[in-house]
Amino acid sequence: MKRGVLAFCVAAPAAARCALTGRRVEDWEAHNRTFEMRVFELLKNRLASPTEPLPANQVYVTIANPCRLIDEFNFAKTTRRMDRLRISLGFLRRHNVLLHGLLFYVKETKTWNTTAGFGRLALFGESLLRHEVRARTLRLFPSIDSATYASLTASILNEDALCAIFDRLMMKSLVGAKPEGKDRDWSLTKEQRSSMLCAIVGEMSWFSSRTKATDRTHNNALFPPSDALILHVLCCHVLESLPAELIYTVVEPRVHRLKEVWVNEPMSIPSQMHLKPRTINALSLSLVKKPISEEERLRKVAAQAATVCFPSLSSEPVIGSFISKMKPRWNYKRFDERRYQILGDDKRCFLPLFSSPTPRDSGACAVVTLTDERRRELVSPAFKLGEE
Repeated sequence: MKRGVLAFCVAAPAAARCALTGRRVEDWEAHNRTFEMRVFELLKNRLASPTEPLPANQVYVTIANPCRLIDEFNFAKTTRRMDRLRISLGFLRRHNVLLHGLLFYVKETKTWNTTAGFGRLALFGESLLRHEVRARTLRLFPSIDSATYASLTASILNEDALCAIFDRLMMKSLVGAKPEGKDRDWSLTKEQRSSMLCAIVGEMSWFSSRTKATDRTHNNALFPPSDALILHVLCCHVLESLPAELIYTVVEPRVHRLKEVWVNEPMSIPSQMHLKPRTINALSLSLVKKPISEEERLRKVAAQAATVCFPSLSSEPVIGSFISKMKPRWNYKRFDERRYQILGDDKRCFLPLFSSPTPRDSGACAVVTLTDERRRELVSPAFKLGEE
């Protein structure tokens, strides 16, 4: 099914709420120039491309090469993908593939120490992440302008984004030596987390480029060939997944937001175009207006005064939507096949497509005229019985 999509906007009144960002906006020209709205515009243009529209469920496939991913670890659901990624990192740590890019806690000095090659691995891993993120961002948004491209890649690779994926993958458990006590009793700084993530990427890239399925000398623990192949494939999977997850962390919530305001999307209605009753039973049918409670009134006042306002049941106009029209694609060549044609040697009887209606009040029976050949065919069995 091809989808023709058209971005839709109307003249916005003052102090209306933006359907994409959820914020109250007075100056719409300045609001459309913000970084968040520019990213939304890029996504709308990519999903609504008149020549090559990108389905929303194919965004991750665009930024990750499926040939370098393990099928059993690749899922459409983000939480399942991240869970398998965390398990893969733990497996690589247990088999000493991740060793030089880790932090080690020293009890005597109560400090975190690193190996001699940690700094080089962190620099190398950071350059790899920058190269991959920039290349895949251009693959996802081919028509992106330079200013938005620089801002988007910088936001994807900043320290907060690296720390977020570090915490999401629970990479704190990968450190070489932990402090005493439970993991929740100690923490790492932002600089330590981002540096350790980059060093792990650099070490995995070093390992995958120097190991082969039949090599017994260039891996860390002199594994047999089958184990070396497993570790090599896992490293390639993690190296392919980490840049894709960094980009998808920024893109995924915005794609979900576009789906919520997608008008005429198949099997869905945007949330701002229908109202749900607060009560489902008989109270929803009552003509007597139910008084609002004090708690509900305070909640509405706080929501109106907030900078980010969530959609609520009100008559306030919501600006911005996503209109799509389904255009079914028919394969008319099928009707040129032999089974759809009436051939000259076809002896079957074809009924007319439109039959004349018979009035109900007519008592006359339908008169059927038989041909002479049909009469002889019907009478011949009776003559045969009489002769016997």
